[in-house]
Amino acid sequence: MEEIYQQLTQKAINLITENNGSKRILIGLAGPPGSGKTTTAKKVCDKINEIIGAGTATVLPMDGFHIPRNKLKEMENAEYLFKRRGAPFTFDPAALLSLIKKLKSAETTVKAPSFDHALKDPIQDDIEIPASIKMIILEGNYLLLKDPIWCEISKEFNQKWLITADWEIIKERLIQRHLNAGICANYGEAIARANENDIPNGHYIIENSVKPDFTFKGHL
Repeated sequence: MEEIYQQLTQKAINLITENNGSKRILIGLAGPPGSGKTTTAKKVCDKINEIIGAGTATVLPMDGFHIPRNKLKEMENAEYLFKRRGAPFTFDPAALLSLIKKLKSAETTVKAPSFDHALKDPIQDDIEIPASIKMIILEGNYLLLKDPIWCEISKEFNQKWLITADWEIIKERLIQRHLNAGICANYGEAIARANENDIPNGHYIIENSVKPDFTFKGHL
């Protein structure tokens, strides 16, 4: 993966150089759950900051835009929504789009929500993005979807990246993630959640995303 990280870093640095630092640059990194988005975004961000200078780039996950559980409970088909939590319809893309538009032209610090896996809910205003940040790598499953509202999000990115991986590798990573996070009580439950929720979500992403500027494979 190191070669891929270097390629992505160079692509990002080229964007900064071409832009002359006049406007903030947004990169959208999407892909199936368990494909390596978070690791990739962090690695590339760290390399950018090493090369250009600390505080040049930052990472913003879209996990903070999960619809909170107390709101899901009030919605029709709440039981189904909880079962499928993590699917596109359990997020708030309108709020994400609003924040992205704000980030593009922000001259002051902007606050964004994070996601607390222990609480299983977003924490509002938990992430601060100073005006001095020149590049934001947004990472999340659905950032490149063609679906209504989501498709408006992908238009805001200066560059769109899509990460893929072998489905068996993705499945094993998801099973371990669910067990480690306490989402599932045992291996059987973790397999079922991966097969019934995460893997279908992953296929939906691959089949229903806009054309990325760069596609690469994780777990090489």
